[in-house]
Amino acid sequence: MSYSEELEEIKKLRRRIIYPDALLIILWAAGYGVTFVYAPLAPLFGVAIGIHIYKKFKKAAHAPCPQCGEPFGTTAKWPIGFGTLECQNCNLELYQSKKV
Repeated sequence: MSYSEELEEIKKLRRRIIYPDALLIILWAAGYGVTFVYAPLAPLFGVAIGIHIYKKFKKAAHAPCPQCGEPFGTTAKWPIGFGTLECQNCNLELYQSKKV
């Protein structure tokens, strides 16, 4: 894969964090449904949703840089941000400007 394709993959991972996927919808529906059966279990589904979203976040933060192979965003075990617009190690830009 070329640098541009791998950079596009990093961009996709970062965008996917905010979009619901099948598992997120299933967890939400199950959490909503369980409120009618046994309401004290509902917060467990909220925690499961939070864990699922954090896993997607962590995957985006640790995506490998196409140039140096190190994590593009952060090397922290428990990231609180998925990084800047440049690789933390080799300064490869995520959004490279096209030269005319």
